Amino acid sequence: MTTQVYQLTINNDRTIISYIEAVDHNEYLRIYNLSNESTESINVKEVLFLGWLSKTILLIQTKHELMTYDTNACHMTSNVFLKDKIRTVLTSSETYFDYVVQLTVDTIEVKRYYFLDGTTEEIMSVNTISNAVYISDDKKFKSYYNKYEQKIFATLDVGLDVISDKWKGNELIVLNKELECSIIVNGETCFSGSGYVDRAYIFDGYVLFSFTNFFNPRCLYKLILSDQRECFVIKLSGEEISRNCFYLKNVKKHILGDRQVPAVIIEPREFKLKTVLFLHGGPDTYIKNEYMDFIQPLIQNGIRVILVDYSGSISYGIEFYQRLLKNNGEQALLDIESVLTEVKQEYSQIFITGESFGGYLAILSAIKFSHIIRKAIAINGFTDYRYQYIFSVARQIITKYFDISISKNNPIDLLDKVSTISPIVFIHGMKDVYCPIKQVEVFVEKSKQLGYSGVGMIKIEGEGHYSMLPRVMEKFYSFLINEIIS
Repeated sequence: MTTQVYQLTINNDRTIISYIEAVDHNEYLRIYNLSNESTESINVKEVLFLGWLSKTILLIQTKHELMTYDTNACHMTSNVFLKDKIRTVLTSSETYFDYVVQLTVDTIEVKRYYFLDGTTEEIMSVNTISNAVYISDDKKFKSYYNKYEQKIFATLDVGLDVISDKWKGNELIVLNKELECSIIVNGETCFSGSGYVDRAYIFDGYVLFSFTNFFNPRCLYKLILSDQRECFVIKLSGEEISRNCFYLKNVKKHILGDRQVPAVIIEPREFKLKTVLFLHGGPDTYIKNEYMDFIQPLIQNGIRVILVDYSGSISYGIEFYQRLLKNNGEQALLDIESVLTEVKQEYSQIFITGESFGGYLAILSAIKFSHIIRKAIAINGFTDYRYQYIFSVARQIITKYFDISISKNNPIDLLDKVSTISPIVFIHGMKDVYCPIKQVEVFVEKSKQLGYSGVGMIKIEGEGHYSMLPRVMEKFYSFLINEIIS
């Protein structure tokens, strides 16, 4: 049984904590009242966001609706507004707003609504098709908006991820950098480990935080702060945890190949001869906490994993990020070739997998580097960037990174230009509107007509593009693991 905890949040006066606990395919909203030590447990489905609007009103956003839960009345109100056309809610820590709602009509995102101060009064909206922007005349809001713009540009170089919190004169700072994390209270480091702290709050005498790394699932922990500075960590059950659990000796960051490609190599405790190159999506993201949850099952099955930050990834500066613009994936492909050339001398049975844009690169790699790669597994990847331009809701990604007037590095066009390809398995959500599944079906059929064996598809019913969400992760990685260990 796999258990993951996510979306840890607290109410305004720090008397109630809430979080989602995913147990296998079930999800539960846990609401714990610190005042009377009572716990509520509510069965929920597909929760994407939790946030407190007041001391007693909790905002809950699922895949299909926005709800509020009144802890005083123990009452859930569904369809607060916009009904079934919700795409996502972004948190205040990411956007400087209380929450942001993305509205979709017929699966196409058409508008974003921004809210402040726990109200449902619209202060800004953006039409994502025409890019028309409505902005309130509220002066306070305009200052928030300016900070929001600055935040967007700042994330191009985010090697250091910082969480901060204050309570009753005490200051908490969490530093996440290069797969290491530290919890600092009033200027003194009280905890450090190998992994990622994604949420943390300071209370009277302790810090509550959620932590994960490549070997430990995401859980909640308490860091007890004593006057003697003898800090120790416990689970919510009260069990004290050895500090050794938070340090990983077999996870190291490397610079690989003649192109000096940033990568993380994770050695399993019992290696079983298979190595996987993992390519993140985006491409404007980087190796971060959500991949730790996804990679854990591979490590637990004795598979060595190499996580690659190819050209176009953020956190390595503007020049590294801009390499991939209008490049049709070429610079990223050169990075992958550089890594493969180095690791093939030491590792046998090399697999490659990726999700979204990383899935596209995995497909290309299976075509171009079939002499090295044993099998490619593409999770919600795309096979035809011209099809993406016409039918995907993420057309802006295609225009940003591709010149569609040429066929350079377009997988569907390359199939009849090569004599052999590595086996490719597609694991794809049937409701994916970002990388629609039809293009993959066409690719699989063309591969069969050309006589390429080992090209197949696993369809995930009822799921869309985001394979990294805790509620759907297991559906995807169970197939991924089977394809690698079989």
